[in-house]
Amino acid sequence: MNKYKKAAIFVFLFVLYSAFIIWRFSFWALNSDYANLVLEAKDILSGNFFRSNWNLTGISFLFTDVIYYIIGVLVAGVSSRAYVIASGLMQIALVLVSLLLIKDKFEKSKWEKGLLFLIYAMLPGLFALNLLRAHVGVFVISFVNVFIVTKLNECVEKKKIILLGLLYIILTALAVESDPIIILLLIAPMCFWAFWSFILDKISLNRAGIIVAINAIGLITGFLLDKLYFFVGGANKNSFLDSKFFVSLESLPSKIIVYIRSILYLVDGNFENTQLFSVKTVFYAINVLIVLMFFCIIISNIIKFLSGKDYDFITTILGLAFIIMSLVFIMTTISVDYISARYLSFFDALVAIVFIRNYDNLIINKNKKTKITVLITLLLVLVLKAYMVHLDEKESTDDTLQLIETLEDNNLTTGYAGFWEASKLTVLSRESVKVRAVICEGEDYGMYNWFCKSSWYEEPSNYIIVYDGDIFGINSNNIFKILGQPQKVLESGQYKICVYDYDISTKLAW
Repeated sequence: MNKYKKAAIFVFLFVLYSAFIIWRFSFWALNSDYANLVLEAKDILSGNFFRSNWNLTGISFLFTDVIYYIIGVLVAGVSSRAYVIASGLMQIALVLVSLLLIKDKFEKSKWEKGLLFLIYAMLPGLFALNLLRAHVGVFVISFVNVFIVTKLNECVEKKKIILLGLLYIILTALAVESDPIIILLLIAPMCFWAFWSFILDKISLNRAGIIVAINAIGLITGFLLDKLYFFVGGANKNSFLDSKFFVSLESLPSKIIVYIRSILYLVDGNFENTQLFSVKTVFYAINVLIVLMFFCIIISNIIKFLSGKDYDFITTILGLAFIIMSLVFIMTTISVDYISARYLSFFDALVAIVFIRNYDNLIINKNKKTKITVLITLLLVLVLKAYMVHLDEKESTDDTLQLIETLEDNNLTTGYAGFWEASKLTVLSRESVKVRAVICEGEDYGMYNWFCKSSWYEEPSNYIIVYDGDIFGINSNNIFKILGQPQKVLESGQYKICVYDYDISTKLAW
């Protein structure tokens, strides 16, 4: 088969995969976090590049996640489809850059390695898909930069070294401005690798200096870009990392359990509370074994690196990054529960990369019998993975759509709600209703100063959606005390829509 036919087949299959993975993300309903990214993207496309008047979440996300949402809004406008497209594109980008890191390993055992990549990198489970909706852009840049350094390590031509170094600096700076976890994912492990390699006399002082320099320049440039961006636009960045701390020693056992559970959930190895003997048990058992082998492989490579023996560079760098992220997950308040595993959601892709890069060393006895056994096992995992996908797993938006219909039928356009209801109603209705997030504190209520635009609250509003279980205090008792008795109350499922005969934005305390 000539290279043109191979390229055509690859493009055809990848288009099919892209359509599938975008559809698969639709199984997770839009929430207000991602709805606000859609609204941000729309505002940027309207000319507000610096997001003036916005209150963000402590992280910019501009060149990591927001850029995908801009594409989504360009294609589908302000809608849930924009969010699904953006999420799908991030996963597609992660798959493509993962291929960069393994393309040199497909000379042998192509079928086995191809199945490994399909199962883990290309077909993440439903839980992993949930977490692959955020921070993926920074994983993409990290993988690209690891690839750049592999080329840099092979390069002797000064001009190419300069070009690769500049590309690395630019991508690192954009990532630092957008999502500072790049420091843990890339900068820290890369600088440590350069330092230790020089200590062991594996690389020259000049080469180690280049690696440290491009990371330092990228880091400083990124911080300066971030300061400049928020200075020019005046957006309120808010605080994120400033509110994170190390946990107490007493908390470590429970944090370790959360970590183990998170890792198992990410690879569909979550065997808790399942039958001892069932079809699923085989699937869980294989995935648990995969996790254990993964840790053995990365630890083995890191030990070889530290002791000056032969090791795989990509496995070692990504392994160091994963261990650093894992320690931060366990030892700090950056993680609360297993949903916080979004900071580790590149794990499935990493598993595929690590196994493929080390496959030839793992399978020592490469006879036909071994090859068939591995292929059958991988095919079994693939079949079981498909068997465990159920169309009824799709999150329902019926309650939200019913609420939108009630608002539209009563000609209610601009109003308020708790954070988790507000922006998703706006986006799911394609802005036919505009609901803004508020919070109650004591005897007052006001703008929820997180992931919103301040000018939204200057719009006249005449209703507020209350829910007695709302964590931001937007319930009947609080609202009646602050705003008085409504002119009428409409009901939609668990929600009550309190309609007033005056502009309730005048009662906002802040």
